[in-house]
Amino acid sequence: MAEIPEENYAQPWTPDTRNALPLVGDERTILTAVLDWHRQTFELKCAGVPPERLSEKNVPPSGLSCTAWSATWHRWSGDGSANSRRGRCAVEWHLRKVFIKLGISSRHQLGHRALTGRPARS
Repeated sequence: MAEIPEENYAQPWTPDTRNALPLVGDERTILTAVLDWHRQTFELKCAGVPPERLSEKNVPPSGLSCTAWSATWHRWSGDGSANSRRGRCAVEWHLRKVFIKLGISSRHQLGHRALTGRPARS
C-alpha cells in the first residue's frame, strides 16, 4: 500500500500545549489525564472563536421522536433469541445515555419530553 500523503493528515496546532498522555499508571491517573487532554483539545479548537459564536447551534434540533425510536428497538429485540437479548441490552444502554443527556430518569419522562418538548413534572 502506498504511503498516505502528508496533506491528508490534520495539521497540528502550533504550539500544541496539551499535556502528553501517560503510557502507564493506575486507572484514575490515566482516566484523568485522558479527560484533561480532551478538555485541552476542546480549548484549542475554540481558541479565537468569538464568545457569541460558541453558543450557536450548527444543526437544528431533530424532529425524531425518542419514543418511536425506542419502540423500533424493542420490536427488533422481542423474539427471545440471543440477538434479542443483545438488542435489549443495546436499547437499555442507549436509553441510559439519552436519560443522562436529557436529565431524566424514566421512560415516562422520556415520552413526556418527546411529546411536549418539556420535562415532566416530578
